[in-house]
Amino acid sequence: LDTFLNMVRSPEMVALDIRSMIACNNVARERLTVLVERYGLAAFESVSATLIAQSQRLLEGRLRTLPDGVWQARQYMDVEGDPAIIQLTLRKTGAKLVFDFDGSSPQSKYGVNCTHWAAWGGLLAPVFPLLCHDITWNEGLLRPIEMRAEPGLIVNCVRPAPVSIATTAAVQAVNNASLLCLS
Repeated sequence: LDTFLNMVRSPEMVALDIRSMIACNNVARERLTVLVERYGLAAFESVSATLIAQSQRLLEGRLRTLPDGVWQARQYMDVEGDPAIIQLTLRKTGAKLVFDFDGSSPQSKYGVNCTHWAAWGGLLAPVFPLLCHDITWNEGLLRPIEMRAEPGLIVNCVRPAPVSIATTAAVQAVNNASLLCLS
């Protein structure tokens, strides 16, 4: 932990965040253990599967009420005097959303890139509150959504591309583009 905290800008704040996440996981483990002991593993797994299926069904139902179509958004970032482009196309067909980053800039040698999973998070951040505000947030919401981003793009960089400031660069641009497409 000390090694990690030595490499961040605000070690006191990051240490609190990490300790909070550990405490949260400990409480969740304890409460889930109580549920499994009280109702049994089979019942717990059945209820979990039901909640996931319910969330998926509700989101798919909502998507079916919206018009099919194609929407695009483009975000620009200044990377050492050169523009980098985050190009996003949203295709909505039936009960499926496909977000495609074709046309985005290749990864940069500077720390503005984001990984596949960081882009996925930035993409979903507006989806959940806009389309799923009254639906339980779980794996079921992910099933009707697809993200396409070729490896080596600024939104799906590959090693050794730097990502140290990605949350203030490409991830935010992905979030903005997703919000614009959905809007």
